Order: sequence, then structure tokens, then C-alpha cells
Amino acid sequence: MSDIGQHIFLLIGFTVVMLYGDKIVNLFRLGKGYESDKIEISNLTTVDIVKVGVFIIGAMLIVNNLPYMITWVIQRFTAAVRNENMPSYNQYAAFTAFANLVLGFILLTNFSRIGKWFVKWNKEN
Repeated sequence: MSDIGQHIFLLIGFTVVMLYGDKIVNLFRLGKGYESDKIEISNLTTVDIVKVGVFIIGAMLIVNNLPYMITWVIQRFTAAVRNENMPSYNQYAAFTAFANLVLGFILLTNFSRIGKWFVKWNKEN
């Protein structure tokens, strides 16, 4: 189920970016203040690269596990209301999905601190 949710999310995201790219640029004023179309990455540090990586990993953890947890919660409520022996999802899989959601949230909210810690830890070794 998480693969379907991820593909739908990416399809909607790419469609919005492709169809409304000009409006997004105007909304966030991304076109102002640039003389050329070049993207300068010479001032990019290793901390910045690690921050982006931690942010992407956290976002993917949330995108991959959120559909499963929503389906699991709905299934548990349905089973409780109907009082039937419905086939339930695996409890271990639900626990790991919840743990991945918490870990993804922690990575998203603290990606800067985690990125700096990884770079500092790597320099010590």
C-alpha cells in the first residue's frame, strides 16, 4: 500500500510542478534578483549536502509509512465497531510503520542539527 501512496504523491507533485511552474515561480518570487540562469554551488558545504540528505530520508520515511498507518487505523476502528473477526494487519508491521513515522518526523524537524552532528562525527573518525 505504501508504494501506491508514494507513486500517487509523486505523480500529483510532478503534475503540479509541470503545469503550474510559472505560477509557483511568481508566487515565491524565485525569478527576481538573478542576473543569469546558472546555479552556483561553489559555496555548498558538506554540512549542506548532509542536511539535504537527512531531509530527503525523513520525508521518504513519512511518505512510505503514512498510508499504511492511516489504513491500519481505519481497519482497527472498523473491526472495533463491527465486532467481527476481520483479518487484521500485522501488529509488528504497524509498530515499525509507526516507528518510521516518528523517526521521519524527528529527521524532518531536526535535519540541521543532525547534519552538523554527522559531519562533526565523521571528522573525528
